[in-house]
Amino acid sequence: MGDSLSPYADTTALALMAVHDRDRREATTKSLDVLAALTRDSSSGLALGWTALCFDLYGMPSAPLRQHLREQYAATRFLGKVKPLALAVLAVHDGAASFRA
Repeated sequence: MGDSLSPYADTTALALMAVHDRDRREATTKSLDVLAALTRDSSSGLALGWTALCFDLYGMPSAPLRQHLREQYAATRFLGKVKPLALAVLAVHDGAASFRA
């Protein structure tokens, strides 16, 4: 529609996961960099979980994200929300294996 939209970590991670088995292009590398920046100070269980899974698929370091997920859970229990909890469990326990081709 001609408007630029700000990226969101959740949707960026999901889009990158969808194309993880294709040749890596400049846009992919740039998107991974943007995703890293978006989650640097994030407290969102969904953003951190999807990003950890995405980074695992791309062979990028995800241990700091998983640790941050653990800390966020300890602090907030994800406010009782099931989706971030389920995603955190996947991310912490190599759930990316389910997405590998």
